[in-house]
Amino acid sequence: MRNILLSTLALLALALAPLAQDRLKFDKQRDDVLRELGDRHLDLGLWCRDRGLTTQAAAQFVLAVEISEGKHYGAKAVLSAMRRYDDAFWKKRKRGTAANRKSYEIKAERARERDAKDLLDFADWAWKKSYEADALEVYLALVRDAGDELVFDSKGRLVLEHGTIREEAAAVIKDDAREIDGKLYLADEFLGALAVVDGRVGLCSNGEVDLKPEPGENEDDGDEDHGQDGPESAGSRD
Repeated sequence: MRNILLSTLALLALALAPLAQDRLKFDKQRDDVLRELGDRHLDLGLWCRDRGLTTQAAAQFVLAVEISEGKHYGAKAVLSAMRRYDDAFWKKRKRGTAANRKSYEIKAERARERDAKDLLDFADWAWKKSYEADALEVYLALVRDAGDELVFDSKGRLVLEHGTIREEAAAVIKDDAREIDGKLYLADEFLGALAVVDGRVGLCSNGEVDLKPEPGENEDDGDEDHGQDGPESAGSRD
């Protein structure tokens, strides 16, 4: 019996070995993508530092660590030095100019676009490699980052600003969405978009809350106004 059990475990280990190798390849691909994202924002941060844009540089250093999920050790080292040395880290800084700030805005927007496209490409690759759960995690992160209603094209793909999410994954996301006023939202985005005012629920958009009137709320408004300006009121004023 013991020999049979050992043989079974050995066969199982052999069967799982290719899966483990595939997972290692997947993890390496994922880490490479994350480090590439970190590279992009670290480089932009250093560009800002050289031009005296300290606030923008600090933001990019933090983003480089966050977006790489700590996989970019160079970004972590720079962020650590910035926090440790404080003013000394910036002592050779130049004075930022309006032209440099404008250039930064353009570069930062391009970096965000490339981030989204790289992550979308990685998620598509992961889905094709049968890592659907991992791919879906990336897709959902991109949708949350967009923070808007869910829009689907005629093929059932979920439309993002810089690309589309494949039909199969979009269907999964759509199934878990919540609808309000004919618009679809991720469940967590949906809850975050709701606001309660005086016990009534409304959808919060651009800092404003759109409250639907309760049934019959405005039905008598016209009659009340007519009563105030009608013959009796006029007669009483005379």
